[in-house]
Amino acid sequence: MTPRNAAAVGFAGLTFALAMWTVVPAPNLPLLVLAVAAPELAPYGLGAALIALLLARRAARGRARSGAVTLAALAGAGFAWPQVAAPFASAGASRPIAA
Repeated sequence: MTPRNAAAVGFAGLTFALAMWTVVPAPNLPLLVLAVAAPELAPYGLGAALIALLLARRAARGRARSGAVTLAALAGAGFAWPQVAAPFASAGASRPIAA
C-alpha cells in the first residue's frame, strides 16, 4: 500500500471510529464522558469526515480508494446523526406523558 493510500484509509478509519462515539453507547463508565461530549462536537467531526472524503477521492487509488470513501461516508452519516435526530427528540420530549 502506498503512503497516499495508507494516509487516506487511516484518516477515514479514524473519523469513522470517532463517529461511532455519537451512535454507540460507551462500554464503561470512564468512557461515558467521551460519549456525552461526542454529540456536542459532531458538527466539527462532520467537517473532518468531509475532509477525509475529499482526501480519499483525490489521493487514494484502487481498492484503498473505495474503502476509504466508504469509511468516510459512513463517518459523515454517524456525525450527522445527532443533528438529524435532535428535532425528533425535542418533539417527543415536549409531548405530555399519557397516564
